[in-house]
This record gives sequence, structure tokens and C-alpha cells, in this order.
Amino acid sequence: MEKHNLYKTAKEMIQASKNSTSCEAEKDSINMSNYKFIDEIFSKYLEELYKECNKEYLEFITKFVILFRECINKHKDDNTGEEFSTKHNADNVPDMCNEFITDFMEGYDYFGLDTMELIEIIQHFCNWLYENKFTTSKLSLVS
Repeated sequence: MEKHNLYKTAKEMIQASKNSTSCEAEKDSINMSNYKFIDEIFSKYLEELYKECNKEYLEFITKFVILFRECINKHKDDNTGEEFSTKHNADNVPDMCNEFITDFMEGYDYFGLDTMELIEIIQHFCNWLYENKFTTSKLSLVS
């Protein structure tokens, strides 16, 4: 697990967050342009939520982020041997939400995650991406 790129990136960011002063943390959150690639952006999301939610919910969110990342890498594989999430930005991430739910999660019984809670965290995550200018796409639910 320690060799997994998302794990290493998130661990480094959370550790840096713990070691920084509140002034440094505020400055870092303002300058979101430091985060260019999907793994960095997903790690930033985990870092921000790490400070705001309990252990059980953070575990749920972490599972979601890992599974969503794997879905993106699976669907966007360009046969270069490198993971898509390590070299591309997150602009098209909201466009992958339908594939994530229907193709990736449904076939595995949602990996035991609550479907309604999953949909809520997808909405929160995509809104967070949009608000922080990591994407120009805005997610909307169609019933």
C-alpha cells in the first residue's frame, strides 16, 4: 500500500498539513493551482476532509476516492504503462460519474458501500472540484 501513488501523495499532504501553522494552511488552501494532477487533487480533497469529519466517515470517503480513481484509470487507460491519474488534470472527472456508478460499482454490488451515501459524496466531491476550479463541468442529477 505504501507504494500506491495516491496513498503516498495523500500521506505527504496530510503530514505537511499537520506540521504547518494555520496561516500556512490558509495560504495553501487559497492557492489551489499548486495541484495539477488527479492524484494530487484527490489527495487535497482527502486532506481537507481529514480535518472535518470523524474516522468512520473519512474511511467511507477514502474508499470512494480510491474506487473512483481506479475507475478513471481503468476507463482512461492509454496503454503507456502510467496511470492516467498521475499525469492528467481533473477537468473531465465529473463526466466519469455515470460510468463510475453503472459500470464500475454496480457490477461489484457497490463494494458494500451505501448507494445513496455514495451519490451524495459524488455530488459533494464534484461540487468541490468545481468550486476550487479543478473542473469547468458542473454535475447535475437527472431523475
